[in-house]
Amino acid sequence: MKLILLQDIQNIGKKGEIKDVSDGFAMNFLLPQKKAVLATTKNVQNIKAEEKVIAKKVEVKVAVYQKIKNTLQQQTLTFAGKTSDKGHLFQAIKIADIIKAAKKNFNINLEEKWFVDFIALKDLGKHQVWLQLPDNNRVLILVKIETL
Repeated sequence: MKLILLQDIQNIGKKGEIKDVSDGFAMNFLLPQKKAVLATTKNVQNIKAEEKVIAKKVEVKVAVYQKIKNTLQQQTLTFAGKTSDKGHLFQAIKIADIIKAAKKNFNINLEEKWFVDFIALKDLGKHQVWLQLPDNNRVLILVKIETL
């Protein structure tokens, strides 16, 4: 019996694949548990249309991540704040501040979970901030902190 798998099944195949399985396995396990559907022409067309929609979404996301990488790579975000006599900021620069500055300066939306090993910045000077984008690209942002 030809079926379209609706999820990955060990030793059978991956989601979206058309597989030929025994009638008993299909009738007693795959179909009742909604792990597969019959491979009718209509179902095959639906699966292919769904795959195209998913591929388009992935393509759009990759383009967004590439834009973020190209825009932010080696860019410097400058912050200014009041400092103590020792040159430490009274209010540290946090992830939210960097996200807000990136939105304001470059019209780019960053997510907090993309920041790698970030520690709040309190010292004057230049600091490196790394982002790990979901497409496994790493982006370096330079953060410059000045005194008011």
